[in-house]
Amino acid sequence: MIAPRLLARVLLALVVAVAALPAAARTVVDSAGRRVEVPDRIERAFAAGPPAAILVYALAPRTLVGWPRAPRPQDLPYLLPEVRALPELGRLTGRGDTIATERLMAVRPDVVIDFGTIDDTYRSLADRIQGQTGVPYLLIDGRFASTAASLRLLGDVLGVPERGERLAAETER
Repeated sequence: MIAPRLLARVLLALVVAVAALPAAARTVVDSAGRRVEVPDRIERAFAAGPPAAILVYALAPRTLVGWPRAPRPQDLPYLLPEVRALPELGRLTGRGDTIATERLMAVRPDVVIDFGTIDDTYRSLADRIQGQTGVPYLLIDGRFASTAASLRLLGDVLGVPERGERLAAETER
């Protein structure tokens, strides 16, 4: 018969071993054509700038880890209560980044979402930040003509494909 303490140690070792396993992942092709490995389940999304924050909020608001810029007081009544008090973290894009990679790492995002222009500058930024932090960095096309495709792509990535499809269909009406 196994002693209770030995059994407890074995069970604890199994729990630790399972927790140490890498999360299941999949490869996504972002709007820039980059192949990016992302977790199957994303619970924590960092928005690289205000446009990305709005897009993530529209699809999966509870995944936001913070705001690139704090919402204005007059905007707060229109936001879900659980995201109103999220911290202002700064941005990775726009006129000068305002968040250090150390701070980005401290909020433990599963993914960085950047919504807007797709060009060599943003590709380089995405590759650099992803390389420095190990956090997947997705570039999502912000052109008006690409709105439906962007909603579908990010809806799928964030685990809300039905919501992405519903919002995309609305933009195509």
